[in-house]
Amino acid sequence: MQLLPFSMLPDVIRAADTDRAGTYTGVWTATEATGAALGPYAYALCLAAGGFVASTAGQAVTQSAGALAAIRYGFGLLPAAVMVVAVLLQRRYTLDRAARADAGREVVD
Repeated sequence: MQLLPFSMLPDVIRAADTDRAGTYTGVWTATEATGAALGPYAYALCLAAGGFVASTAGQAVTQSAGALAAIRYGFGLLPAAVMVVAVLLQRRYTLDRAARADAGREVVD
């Protein structure tokens, strides 16, 4: 899931025909870092919604059924849902088809 967008980045920069590859890559990296920072926040929201109770060292806390479900959903459903959305968005990526068509034209020309 992480390598697919990175493999598409050089193609997008080349197709844009720009000399600002560094700027584009910087924005890409900043967006990715923001997304990575939102992951733990989304998981914390999941735990909070389930009623998860934090503990300190030496203290045992019994979690409610809702908190245990939130842990499962946060580790299972939440990442799966985000990955499905990412795959759906990446399906719109048609540059490879256009690049192959351009490459075919260059060979013929």
